[in-house]
Amino acid sequence: MPPVDEKQSTDPQSTVETGTTTTRTVEGHVWERSRRSVAWPLAAGVLGLAALGVGQGWPNRSSIENDLTERSTTALGTATADVSVSFEGRDGVVTGTVDTEADRARILDTVRSQNGVRVALDRIAVRTPGPTSTATQPPATGTATPTVSPTQTPASPSPDATTPAPTATGTGTGTGTGTATESPSTSPTPSASTTPGGTAGTVAPSAKLVVSTSGITLTGTMPDEAARDALVAAAAAVAGEGNVTDRLTIDPDVAPGGLSALGGVLAGLGRDADATVTLDGGTLALDGTVGSEEARQAALGAAEAVVGDAAKVRDGLSVRSDSEQTDAEDAVRAAIAELPKITFATGSATLTKGGRETVRNVAEILTAYPDVEVQVQGHTDDRGSDRVNRELSAARARTVLVTLRGLGVERDRLTSKGFGEAKPAFPNTTAKNRAKNRRVVFEVRG
Repeated sequence: MPPVDEKQSTDPQSTVETGTTTTRTVEGHVWERSRRSVAWPLAAGVLGLAALGVGQGWPNRSSIENDLTERSTTALGTATADVSVSFEGRDGVVTGTVDTEADRARILDTVRSQNGVRVALDRIAVRTPGPTSTATQPPATGTATPTVSPTQTPASPSPDATTPAPTATGTGTGTGTGTATESPSTSPTPSASTTPGGTAGTVAPSAKLVVSTSGITLTGTMPDEAARDALVAAAAAVAGEGNVTDRLTIDPDVAPGGLSALGGVLAGLGRDADATVTLDGGTLALDGTVGSEEARQAALGAAEAVVGDAAKVRDGLSVRSDSEQTDAEDAVRAAIAELPKITFATGSATLTKGGRETVRNVAEILTAYPDVEVQVQGHTDDRGSDRVNRELSAARARTVLVTLRGLGVERDRLTSKGFGEAKPAFPNTTAKNRAKNRRVVFEVRG
Protein backbone atom coordinates (compact mmCIF):
# COMPACT_ATOMS: atom_id res chain seq x y z
CA MET A 1 0.00 0.00 0.00
CA PRO A 2 1.45 3.39 -0.89
CA PRO A 3 2.30 5.83 1.91
CA VAL A 4 -0.18 8.45 2.99
CA ASP A 5 1.44 11.90 3.07
CA GLU A 6 0.86 13.98 6.21
CA LYS A 7 1.77 17.17 4.38
CA GLN A 8 -0.94 19.58 3.22
CA SER A 9 -2.12 18.92 -0.28
CA THR A 10 -2.11 22.66 -0.86
CA ASP A 11 1.53 23.22 0.14
CA PRO A 12 3.11 25.36 -2.60
CA GLN A 13 6.20 24.17 -4.45
CA SER A 14 8.09 26.56 -6.71
CA THR A 15 11.37 26.82 -8.64
CA VAL A 16 13.56 29.94 -8.71
CA GLU A 17 16.29 30.18 -11.34
CA THR A 18 19.28 32.52 -10.94
CA GLY A 19 21.75 32.18 -13.76
CA THR A 20 22.72 28.52 -13.88
CA THR A 21 21.58 27.91 -10.30
CA THR A 22 18.15 26.37 -9.64
CA THR A 23 16.73 26.60 -6.13
CA ARG A 24 13.64 24.58 -5.20
CA THR A 25 11.69 25.69 -2.14
CA VAL A 26 9.16 23.48 -0.47
CA GLU A 27 6.92 24.70 2.30
CA GLY A 28 7.02 21.80 4.74
CA HIS A 29 5.62 21.07 8.13
CA VAL A 30 6.64 23.13 11.15
CA TRP A 31 7.99 20.03 12.86
CA GLU A 32 9.92 19.02 9.77
CA ARG A 33 12.07 21.99 8.81
CA SER A 34 13.15 22.36 5.19
CA ARG A 35 16.44 23.84 4.15
CA ARG A 36 16.05 26.90 1.93
CA SER A 37 18.85 27.98 -0.34
CA VAL A 38 19.97 31.59 -0.34
CA ALA A 39 20.35 33.39 -3.64
CA TRP A 40 23.84 34.67 -4.42
CA PRO A 41 22.84 38.37 -4.42
CA LEU A 42 22.00 38.06 -0.71
CA ALA A 43 25.26 36.36 0.28
CA ALA A 44 27.06 39.59 1.11
CA GLY A 45 24.18 40.76 3.30
CA VAL A 46 24.10 37.47 5.18
CA LEU A 47 27.85 37.63 5.83
CA GLY A 48 27.43 41.13 7.16
CA LEU A 49 24.67 40.07 9.51
CA ALA A 50 26.80 37.14 10.67
CA ALA A 51 29.65 39.47 11.52
CA LEU A 52 27.28 41.73 13.42
CA GLY A 53 25.91 38.72 15.29
CA VAL A 54 29.41 37.67 16.37
CA GLY A 55 29.93 41.07 17.84
CA GLN A 56 26.66 41.36 19.66
CA GLY A 57 25.97 37.66 20.36
CA TRP A 58 23.15 35.65 18.76
CA PRO A 59 20.37 34.62 21.16
CA ASN A 60 21.29 31.17 22.34
CA ARG A 61 18.93 28.20 22.63
CA SER A 62 18.34 28.73 26.32
CA SER A 63 17.31 32.36 25.90
CA ILE A 64 14.90 31.43 23.11
CA GLU A 65 13.29 28.77 25.28
CA ASN A 66 13.06 31.14 28.25
CA ASP A 67 11.57 33.91 26.10
CA LEU A 68 8.92 31.64 24.58
CA THR A 69 8.05 30.20 28.00
CA GLU A 70 7.75 33.64 29.58
CA ARG A 71 5.62 35.11 26.77
CA SER A 72 3.34 32.06 26.65
CA THR A 73 2.87 32.04 30.42
CA THR A 74 2.12 35.76 30.46
CA ALA A 75 -0.40 35.37 27.64
CA LEU A 76 -2.20 32.58 29.51
CA GLY A 77 -2.60 34.74 32.63
CA THR A 78 -3.32 33.71 36.20
CA ALA A 79 -6.62 31.97 35.36
CA THR A 80 -4.66 28.90 34.24
CA ALA A 81 -2.62 28.27 37.36
CA ASP A 82 -2.87 24.49 36.87
CA VAL A 83 -1.25 24.64 33.42
CA SER A 84 2.46 24.93 32.62
CA VAL A 85 4.41 25.46 29.40
CA SER A 86 7.95 24.28 28.60
CA PHE A 87 10.01 24.51 25.43
CA GLU A 88 12.69 22.47 23.73
CA GLY A 89 14.01 24.97 21.25
CA ARG A 90 10.85 26.34 19.62
CA ASP A 91 8.82 23.18 20.28
CA GLY A 92 6.51 23.59 23.26
CA VAL A 93 4.72 21.13 25.54
CA VAL A 94 1.62 22.26 27.44
CA THR A 95 0.77 20.18 30.53
CA GLY A 96 -1.74 20.47 33.34
CA THR A 97 -5.44 20.13 34.13
CA VAL A 98 -8.42 22.28 33.10
CA ASP A 99 -12.15 22.22 33.72
CA THR A 100 -13.50 22.04 30.14
CA GLU A 101 -12.55 21.19 26.57
CA ALA A 102 -13.10 24.86 25.71
CA ASP A 103 -10.40 25.82 28.23
CA ARG A 104 -7.99 23.34 26.68
CA ALA A 105 -8.62 24.65 23.15
CA ARG A 106 -8.19 28.26 24.28
CA ILE A 107 -4.91 27.53 26.06
CA LEU A 108 -3.42 25.65 23.10
CA ASP A 109 -4.47 28.39 20.67
CA THR A 110 -2.89 31.02 22.93
CA VAL A 111 0.48 29.24 23.10
CA ARG A 112 0.54 28.37 19.40
CA SER A 113 -0.19 31.98 18.46
CA GLN A 114 2.97 33.31 20.13
CA ASN A 115 5.55 34.55 17.65
CA GLY A 116 8.36 32.02 17.22
CA VAL A 117 6.46 28.97 18.50
CA ARG A 118 6.82 26.11 16.06
CA VAL A 119 4.46 23.66 17.78
CA ALA A 120 2.65 23.24 21.10
CA LEU A 121 2.02 19.60 21.99
CA ASP A 122 -1.16 18.90 23.94
CA ARG A 123 -0.73 17.12 27.27
CA ILE A 124 -3.67 18.77 29.03
CA ALA A 125 -6.19 16.68 30.98
CA VAL A 126 -9.81 17.76 31.38
CA ARG A 127 -11.27 17.34 34.84
CA THR A 128 -14.24 15.05 35.23
CA PRO A 129 -16.86 15.66 37.94
CA GLY A 130 -16.12 13.71 41.09
CA PRO A 131 -18.66 11.54 42.91
CA THR A 132 -21.33 13.25 44.97
CA SER A 133 -20.19 13.72 48.53
CA THR A 134 -21.67 11.32 51.05
CA ALA A 135 -20.28 13.06 54.10
CA THR A 136 -23.77 13.46 55.62
CA GLN A 137 -24.65 9.77 55.22
CA PRO A 138 -23.82 7.12 57.84
CA PRO A 139 -21.17 4.57 56.83
CA ALA A 140 -22.39 1.36 55.25
CA THR A 141 -20.17 -0.83 57.35
CA GLY A 142 -17.65 -0.53 60.14
CA THR A 143 -17.80 0.43 63.79
CA ALA A 144 -19.75 3.42 65.05
CA THR A 145 -18.02 5.91 67.33
CA PRO A 146 -19.53 5.43 70.83
CA THR A 147 -19.25 9.14 71.71
CA VAL A 148 -21.59 10.29 68.93
CA SER A 149 -25.14 10.96 70.08
CA PRO A 150 -27.97 9.41 68.05
CA THR A 151 -29.78 12.75 68.27
CA GLN A 152 -26.96 14.75 66.79
CA THR A 153 -26.98 15.39 63.03
CA PRO A 154 -24.18 16.79 60.84
CA ALA A 155 -26.58 19.42 59.46
CA SER A 156 -26.90 21.24 62.80
CA PRO A 157 -23.53 21.35 64.60
CA SER A 158 -23.28 23.37 67.79
CA PRO A 159 -19.64 24.43 68.12
CA ASP A 160 -20.52 26.98 70.83
CA ALA A 161 -22.68 24.66 72.93
CA THR A 162 -21.66 24.36 76.56
CA THR A 163 -23.86 21.40 77.40
CA PRO A 164 -22.16 18.12 76.51
CA ALA A 165 -24.01 15.89 74.10
CA PRO A 166 -25.43 12.65 75.51
CA THR A 167 -23.33 9.62 74.81
CA ALA A 168 -24.20 6.15 73.64
CA THR A 169 -24.04 3.41 76.28
CA GLY A 170 -24.33 0.36 74.06
CA THR A 171 -21.71 -1.71 72.30
CA GLY A 172 -21.27 0.90 69.56
CA THR A 173 -21.22 -1.59 66.67
CA GLY A 174 -22.59 -0.88 63.21
CA THR A 175 -25.68 -3.00 63.95
CA GLY A 176 -26.99 -0.51 66.51
CA THR A 177 -27.86 -3.25 69.05
CA GLY A 178 -26.94 -1.17 72.12
CA THR A 179 -29.04 1.38 74.00
CA ALA A 180 -28.57 5.13 74.02
CA THR A 181 -29.84 8.13 75.93
CA GLU A 182 -31.76 10.29 73.49
CA SER A 183 -34.43 12.92 73.24
CA PRO A 184 -37.97 11.42 72.92
CA SER A 185 -38.84 13.96 70.22
CA THR A 186 -36.01 13.03 67.87
CA SER A 187 -35.67 9.87 65.79
CA PRO A 188 -32.29 8.15 65.99
CA THR A 189 -29.96 8.13 63.00
CA PRO A 190 -30.48 4.98 60.90
CA SER A 191 -27.94 2.28 61.54
CA ALA A 192 -25.58 0.99 58.84
CA SER A 193 -27.69 -2.14 58.43
CA THR A 194 -30.62 -0.07 57.10
CA THR A 195 -28.54 2.14 54.83
CA PRO A 196 -28.39 1.31 51.10
CA GLY A 197 -24.97 0.09 50.08
CA GLY A 198 -24.34 -2.07 53.10
CA THR A 199 -25.09 -5.28 51.20
CA ALA A 200 -21.69 -6.70 50.38
CA GLY A 201 -21.78 -9.63 47.98
CA THR A 202 -25.45 -9.33 47.01
CA VAL A 203 -25.13 -7.74 43.55
CA ALA A 204 -24.85 -10.10 40.60
CA PRO A 205 -21.52 -9.69 38.74
CA SER A 206 -21.44 -8.30 35.22
CA ALA A 207 -18.65 -8.06 32.67
CA LYS A 208 -18.00 -7.63 28.97
CA LEU A 209 -14.83 -9.00 27.40
CA VAL A 210 -14.05 -8.05 23.80
CA VAL A 211 -11.40 -10.22 22.15
CA SER A 212 -9.73 -9.32 18.86
CA THR A 213 -6.42 -9.87 17.15
CA SER A 214 -5.29 -6.42 18.27
CA GLY A 215 -5.95 -7.03 21.96
CA ILE A 216 -8.55 -7.60 24.68
CA THR A 217 -10.78 -4.96 26.27
CA LEU A 218 -12.23 -5.64 29.72
CA THR A 219 -15.22 -3.77 31.12
CA GLY A 220 -17.48 -4.52 34.07
CA THR A 221 -17.46 -4.56 37.86
CA MET A 222 -15.31 -6.78 40.07
CA PRO A 223 -15.78 -7.43 43.80
CA ASP A 224 -12.18 -6.58 44.71
CA GLU A 225 -8.71 -5.82 43.38
CA ALA A 226 -7.67 -9.47 43.51
CA ALA A 227 -10.46 -10.49 41.12
CA ARG A 228 -9.61 -7.67 38.75
CA ASP A 229 -5.89 -8.44 38.78
CA ALA A 230 -6.58 -12.11 38.06
CA LEU A 231 -8.76 -11.31 35.04
CA VAL A 232 -6.27 -8.77 33.68
CA ALA A 233 -3.46 -11.30 34.06
CA ALA A 234 -5.51 -13.95 32.22
CA ALA A 235 -6.17 -11.50 29.38
CA ALA A 236 -2.48 -10.59 29.18
CA ALA A 237 -1.58 -14.29 28.95
CA VAL A 238 -3.76 -14.53 25.83
CA ALA A 239 -3.20 -11.16 24.13
CA GLY A 240 0.29 -10.33 25.39
CA GLU A 241 1.56 -7.60 27.69
CA GLY A 242 0.50 -4.15 26.58
CA ASN A 243 -2.46 -5.42 24.54
CA VAL A 244 -5.04 -5.40 27.35
CA THR A 245 -7.34 -2.41 27.94
CA ASP A 246 -8.54 -2.49 31.56
CA ARG A 247 -11.82 -0.64 32.16
CA LEU A 248 -12.88 -2.71 35.14
CA THR A 249 -14.21 -1.06 38.31
CA ILE A 250 -14.42 -2.27 41.90
CA ASP A 251 -17.64 -2.63 43.90
CA PRO A 252 -17.58 -4.62 47.17
CA ASP A 253 -21.33 -5.27 46.81
CA VAL A 254 -20.65 -7.53 43.80
CA ALA A 255 -20.78 -11.24 44.49
CA PRO A 256 -17.68 -13.16 43.30
CA GLY A 257 -19.83 -15.77 41.58
CA GLY A 258 -17.86 -17.56 38.89
CA LEU A 259 -15.72 -14.56 37.96
CA SER A 260 -12.55 -16.51 38.66
CA ALA A 261 -13.37 -18.75 35.68
CA LEU A 262 -13.68 -15.90 33.15
CA GLY A 263 -9.99 -16.16 32.41
CA GLY A 264 -10.59 -19.69 31.17
CA VAL A 265 -13.11 -18.38 28.62
CA LEU A 266 -10.47 -16.02 27.25
CA ALA A 267 -7.92 -18.83 27.07
CA GLY A 268 -10.42 -21.02 25.23
CA LEU A 269 -11.22 -18.34 22.63
CA GLY A 270 -7.53 -17.82 21.89
CA ARG A 271 -5.48 -15.04 20.34
CA ASP A 272 -7.04 -15.13 16.87
CA ALA A 273 -10.67 -14.86 18.01
CA ASP A 274 -12.95 -11.97 17.17
CA ALA A 275 -15.54 -12.42 19.88
CA THR A 276 -17.46 -10.81 22.72
CA VAL A 277 -18.14 -12.42 26.11
CA THR A 278 -21.04 -10.85 28.03
CA LEU A 279 -21.88 -11.82 31.62
CA ASP A 280 -25.16 -10.28 32.81
CA GLY A 281 -27.94 -11.36 35.15
CA GLY A 282 -26.50 -14.81 35.77
CA THR A 283 -26.25 -15.70 32.07
CA LEU A 284 -23.22 -15.68 29.81
CA ALA A 285 -23.35 -15.00 26.06
CA LEU A 286 -20.55 -15.67 23.57
CA ASP A 287 -20.74 -14.04 20.15
CA GLY A 288 -18.36 -13.74 17.21
CA THR A 289 -15.88 -15.97 15.44
CA VAL A 290 -13.05 -18.24 16.53
CA GLY A 291 -10.24 -19.90 14.63
CA SER A 292 -11.28 -23.52 15.15
CA GLU A 293 -13.98 -25.82 16.49
CA GLU A 294 -11.60 -26.82 19.29
CA ALA A 295 -11.43 -23.18 20.42
CA ARG A 296 -15.21 -22.90 20.32
CA GLN A 297 -15.71 -25.99 22.48
CA ALA A 298 -13.02 -24.88 24.96
CA ALA A 299 -14.66 -21.46 25.36
CA LEU A 300 -18.13 -22.99 25.87
CA GLY A 301 -16.79 -25.41 28.50
CA ALA A 302 -15.14 -22.58 30.42
CA ALA A 303 -18.33 -20.48 30.13
CA GLU A 304 -20.34 -23.21 31.87
CA ALA A 305 -17.90 -23.05 34.78
CA VAL A 306 -18.60 -19.31 35.14
CA VAL A 307 -22.40 -19.58 35.51
CA GLY A 308 -22.58 -23.19 36.79
CA ASP A 309 -25.21 -24.33 34.29
CA ALA A 310 -24.90 -25.05 30.58
CA ALA A 311 -28.48 -23.82 30.10
CA LYS A 312 -27.34 -20.34 31.11
CA VAL A 313 -24.72 -20.18 28.35
CA ARG A 314 -25.79 -18.73 24.99
CA ASP A 315 -23.62 -19.92 22.11
CA GLY A 316 -23.30 -17.36 19.33
CA LEU A 317 -19.84 -18.45 18.19
CA SER A 318 -18.94 -19.61 14.70
CA VAL A 319 -15.72 -20.98 13.24
CA ARG A 320 -14.08 -18.59 10.83
CA SER A 321 -13.03 -19.74 7.38
CA ASP A 322 -9.36 -18.87 6.91
CA SER A 323 -9.76 -18.46 3.17
CA GLU A 324 -12.69 -16.10 3.58
CA GLN A 325 -10.80 -13.99 6.11
CA THR A 326 -7.72 -13.80 3.90
CA ASP A 327 -9.83 -12.66 0.95
CA ALA A 328 -11.43 -9.94 3.07
CA GLU A 329 -8.06 -8.67 4.30
CA ASP A 330 -6.66 -8.58 0.77
CA ALA A 331 -9.74 -6.70 -0.44
CA VAL A 332 -9.34 -4.06 2.26
CA ARG A 333 -5.63 -3.57 1.48
CA ALA A 334 -6.31 -3.19 -2.23
CA ALA A 335 -9.19 -0.75 -1.72
CA ILE A 336 -7.26 1.48 0.68
CA ALA A 337 -4.26 1.50 -1.66
CA GLU A 338 -6.39 3.19 -4.33
CA LEU A 339 -7.38 6.11 -2.09
CA PRO A 340 -5.83 9.61 -2.21
CA LYS A 341 -3.26 10.57 0.40
CA ILE A 342 -4.37 11.76 3.82
CA THR A 343 -3.36 15.37 4.45
CA PHE A 344 -3.30 17.58 7.53
CA ALA A 345 -3.32 21.31 8.17
CA THR A 346 0.21 22.67 8.47
CA GLY A 347 1.40 22.76 12.06
CA SER A 348 -1.30 20.54 13.58
CA ALA A 349 -2.94 17.12 13.62
CA THR A 350 -6.11 18.54 12.06
CA LEU A 351 -7.29 16.86 8.88
CA THR A 352 -7.73 18.97 5.76
CA LYS A 353 -10.95 18.76 3.76
CA GLY A 354 -9.30 16.29 1.40
CA GLY A 355 -7.89 14.31 4.33
CA ARG A 356 -11.34 13.98 5.89
CA GLU A 357 -12.74 12.73 2.60
CA THR A 358 -10.06 10.03 2.37
CA VAL A 359 -10.73 8.89 5.94
CA ARG A 360 -14.44 8.78 5.11
CA ASN A 361 -13.66 6.43 2.23
CA VAL A 362 -11.59 4.22 4.54
CA ALA A 363 -14.57 4.03 6.92
CA GLU A 364 -16.81 2.87 4.07
CA ILE A 365 -14.34 0.13 3.17
CA LEU A 366 -14.05 -1.10 6.76
CA THR A 367 -17.83 -1.07 7.15
CA ALA A 368 -18.10 -3.36 4.13
CA TYR A 369 -15.66 -5.84 5.75
CA PRO A 370 -16.71 -5.98 9.44
CA ASP A 371 -14.28 -8.78 10.42
CA VAL A 372 -11.16 -6.89 9.36
CA GLU A 373 -9.18 -4.86 11.90
CA VAL A 374 -6.56 -2.21 11.21
CA GLN A 375 -3.88 -0.34 13.08
CA VAL A 376 -3.46 3.30 12.06
CA GLN A 377 0.27 4.03 11.98
CA GLY A 378 1.86 7.49 11.85
CA HIS A 379 5.38 8.19 10.52
CA THR A 380 7.58 11.26 9.99
CA ASP A 381 10.89 12.07 8.35
CA ASP A 382 14.08 12.74 10.36
CA ARG A 383 13.73 16.54 10.63
CA GLY A 384 13.18 17.91 14.14
CA SER A 385 13.70 16.19 17.49
CA ASP A 386 12.92 12.53 17.95
CA ARG A 387 10.52 13.25 20.81
CA VAL A 388 8.46 15.75 18.84
CA ASN A 389 8.39 13.46 15.81
CA ARG A 390 7.04 10.58 17.89
CA GLU A 391 4.32 12.74 19.42
CA LEU A 392 3.40 14.27 16.06
CA SER A 393 3.04 10.89 14.38
CA ALA A 394 1.01 9.52 17.30
CA ALA A 395 -1.29 12.57 17.34
CA ARG A 396 -2.04 12.30 13.64
CA ALA A 397 -2.66 8.56 13.78
CA ARG A 398 -4.97 9.14 16.74
CA THR A 399 -6.87 11.81 14.79
CA VAL A 400 -7.54 9.34 11.98
CA LEU A 401 -8.63 6.65 14.46
CA VAL A 402 -11.06 8.98 16.27
CA THR A 403 -12.49 10.16 12.94
CA LEU A 404 -13.08 6.56 11.85
CA ARG A 405 -14.90 5.85 15.09
CA GLY A 406 -17.07 8.90 14.56
CA LEU A 407 -17.95 7.53 11.12
CA GLY A 408 -19.27 4.30 12.62
CA VAL A 409 -16.28 1.93 12.62
CA GLU A 410 -16.39 -0.19 15.78
CA ARG A 411 -13.98 0.87 18.53
CA ASP A 412 -12.59 -2.63 19.02
CA ARG A 413 -11.45 -2.94 15.39
CA LEU A 414 -9.09 0.03 15.57
CA THR A 415 -5.79 0.80 17.23
CA SER A 416 -3.23 3.52 16.52
CA LYS A 417 0.50 4.03 17.05
CA GLY A 418 3.07 6.70 16.22
CA PHE A 419 6.53 5.59 15.11
CA GLY A 420 8.06 9.02 14.50
CA GLU A 421 11.16 8.75 12.29
CA ALA A 422 12.00 5.18 13.37
CA LYS A 423 10.62 3.40 10.28
CA PRO A 424 11.34 5.41 7.13
CA ALA A 425 9.98 4.00 3.87
CA PHE A 426 12.84 5.66 1.95
CA PRO A 427 16.27 7.06 2.91
CA ASN A 428 15.92 10.60 4.28
CA THR A 429 18.40 11.94 1.73
CA THR A 430 16.18 14.12 -0.48
CA ALA A 431 13.16 16.35 -0.03
CA LYS A 432 11.11 13.96 -2.17
CA ASN A 433 11.98 10.99 0.03
CA ARG A 434 11.26 12.93 3.20
CA ALA A 435 7.82 13.81 1.85
CA LYS A 436 7.15 10.11 1.28
CA ASN A 437 8.27 9.29 4.80
CA ARG A 438 5.74 11.75 6.27
CA ARG A 439 2.77 9.42 6.08
CA VAL A 440 -0.12 7.65 7.79
CA VAL A 441 -0.66 4.01 6.76
CA PHE A 442 -3.16 1.29 7.64
CA GLU A 443 -1.88 -2.12 8.70
CA VAL A 444 -4.57 -4.75 8.11
CA ARG A 445 -4.63 -7.21 10.99
CA GLY A 446 -7.55 -9.50 10.22
